[in-house]
Amino acid sequence: MSKSLITKNALAGSLKSLITENNFDKVTIADITDNIGLNRQTFYYHFADKQELLYWIYDNEAFTLTCGLNMENWGEKFNDFLKLLRRDRLFYINTIKCSDDYFEKYLKGILEELFAKAAYELDGDELEEKEIKLVARFFSRGVCGLVIDWILGGMRQDEDEYTKMIYRLVENVKKTAYIRYSYSADEMN
Repeated sequence: MSKSLITKNALAGSLKSLITENNFDKVTIADITDNIGLNRQTFYYHFADKQELLYWIYDNEAFTLTCGLNMENWGEKFNDFLKLLRRDRLFYINTIKCSDDYFEKYLKGILEELFAKAAYELDGDELEEKEIKLVARFFSRGVCGLVIDWILGGMRQDEDEYTKMIYRLVENVKKTAYIRYSYSADEMN
């Protein structure tokens, strides 16, 4: 592991530990660096600000979700992601309570890409590009909202059960869309 990556991981660990006890807005860069015995300049060598560090944490932790993500494995990857969120629940609850748009923007981006692929695979010949984007935005916002509600609700529901519910919902909508478009195509012939 490179020295740069070791330092980034140390800064990430420091922020995560501080956020389990404090609000994200209250944590300063000095707090992050003092916590692990580094100077502020070291922080700025790696990150522009603490929001960039937060996104870096999200990127690294969500890598399990995004690496190799496709329509066949999204349910399993989604479940792994919920387990990751539960593992660091105080970190995610405190960052979202402070400002859910950091996490929301990040998660919506991942989900929008996934649902755009799904819409294209399912109905790419039937839908225009702007319709595919609309479908992707609709589903990504809905699923993202459900995840944030689950987190802010204290993650009371088991992630396996929650994944099954969301998976069934998305799969049923996909089937309905497929049947609808198949039926429409048959009518045209």
